[in-house]
Amino acid sequence: MSDAQTMTYGQAAQRLDDILQSIEGGQADIDELSKLVDEAAGLVTLCRDKIEAAEVQVTKIAADLTREVSSSESDVSGPISDSFDGSAPSDAPPLTDDDAPPPDDDVPF
Repeated sequence: MSDAQTMTYGQAAQRLDDILQSIEGGQADIDELSKLVDEAAGLVTLCRDKIEAAEVQVTKIAADLTREVSSSESDVSGPISDSFDGSAPSDAPPLTDDDAPPPDDDVPF
């Protein structure tokens, strides 16, 4: 296994930046330039592969979490969760004037 294959994404990105600076700065002669471009191409492929692998892993984790949430929501049942819609129960007495909040002028502050 070559050194490039054992690099982390951050290490590969840093090496790509170093190569780019070397090329842009005119520090590489023509013989070295060919090697640097070849190395950079390998590093770009490595970075792309790592990004794709991370994307697959994140997608899998998100799908697993979605499945877990869906299954735990379906496990919640009973009279409260099955019938709760935010409204008062049908057997509740109707509201009267005594249940109303006080007018604004009765607020003590």
